[in-house]
Amino acid sequence: MGRGLPEVVSTPAIKPKVATPVQRIVRGPPCLPAPDTSALPETVRTYVSPELRGRLNTLVHYSNPQVHMYAIGSLPQQLHWGAASGGADDLSSYVTFQGVPVKVWFPAEVKVPWFFDDEGAILKKASICFKPIRQVDYDRAVIILTTFANPPTDAPEKEGIWAAAWLAGKDTPAHQVSEFAEVYDARNAFRAKRDMKKLEVSILKPNDIVLVETLVRRFIPRENNKRKAVRAPTDLPARSADSNVEVDI
Repeated sequence: MGRGLPEVVSTPAIKPKVATPVQRIVRGPPCLPAPDTSALPETVRTYVSPELRGRLNTLVHYSNPQVHMYAIGSLPQQLHWGAASGGADDLSSYVTFQGVPVKVWFPAEVKVPWFFDDEGAILKKASICFKPIRQVDYDRAVIILTTFANPPTDAPEKEGIWAAAWLAGKDTPAHQVSEFAEVYDARNAFRAKRDMKKLEVSILKPNDIVLVETLVRRFIPRENNKRKAVRAPTDLPARSADSNVEVDI
């Protein structure tokens, strides 16, 4: 999404009280920096084994266009919000490349796992705050989370990225909520999900090294429980509202 509002251009009237239709000039999201091919800095996790460091170096450079999956540092430079259809195949809320939503990998350290409340009850909205293990990857994520929003937002106050997933509707009774189940054991080897053992989400602790797989989507923020006023934004269908950007686990 670009900065500011679309420009409106009109031609002079051809006949009295008759003018040509308004033309909207739509700008897309800003171009990302070129993919970063640098190795994991030696100052990061200096005590990890050479084998684990090698695995992390593979993950931070991962790119598989056939399945539309990229490490944050390998994302294509030209990303766009998906096409709006108004139906089940509406992709306008998701960051896409060549019309397909991209899945983004974040090799990262856990900062705050937030899956249970203070009494141990499962939260209906599972969340995790994490920090990519390379600073360049964190900086790249901030570009997406801030400049793809409409209007652009400020960078996070603290160096961490929040990802979330709704596990149940707001009115769902607490006893019917199941905990987040997409946690896999990659401590010895990273494989296809079907070939890895599932773990309970409670195993995640601050400073753990994880691979967070996300989609990037936009949402309409609320003020006092009401949708914000509609205005003409950039790279959005006509009469869409202001939008913020988040990542979904």
